[in-house]
Amino acid sequence: GSSSFDTAENVNGVAFDASGKAYLGASSTVQSFDMPSWSNKSTVTSALSSSTDLASCSSPATITLEKVINGRVSASDQFSLTLSDGATTLGTSTTTGSSNGLQDDRVGPQPTVRGKTLAFSEAGASGTDLTNYATTYQCTIDGKAMSPAVSGSGTSGTVTIPTSGQAVVCQFTNSPLIAQVNITKTVLDRNGANA
Repeated sequence: GSSSFDTAENVNGVAFDASGKAYLGASSTVQSFDMPSWSNKSTVTSALSSSTDLASCSSPATITLEKVINGRVSASDQFSLTLSDGATTLGTSTTTGSSNGLQDDRVGPQPTVRGKTLAFSEAGASGTDLTNYATTYQCTIDGKAMSPAVSGSGTSGTVTIPTSGQAVVCQFTNSPLIAQVNITKTVLDRNGANA
């Protein structure tokens, strides 16, 4: 889920325009908001006659922040994800369990306006030491690499929502900086026989 934002009372309709701006209806009033932080509230009209719903043919772009774990140094290691719009936290999520691969715990998908630059980051949770991991990130749009590419190493990055495409997905991938080593010793007699 997203962070909680105060918008309007008695909301009975929601819609988005082509750019991703949100509109909320409540009785005789429709107000607009800049997404994804529900900021810059503006009254579009206050002269409706008991509005009960809003409708639109537009669907906003969305952003999702995910976590892929290629292995855990400790089975109890967990990771916290944060999606932000400047100083405003849009949502957080912390992994659970001990499984590897794509985690069920994620932030989003959340609607967002196009052209908006958002920040994403991760941190170790419950005592997890991120210096034990190689961390990379990559963002895609509708399952394809973004152009220009949004990828790198480290625990934070930014992405600008493109003017086309719908679903932006940013993934952190962590790989443990450890190796499994097996040592086999064979002992021979002084003549190099009888292993």
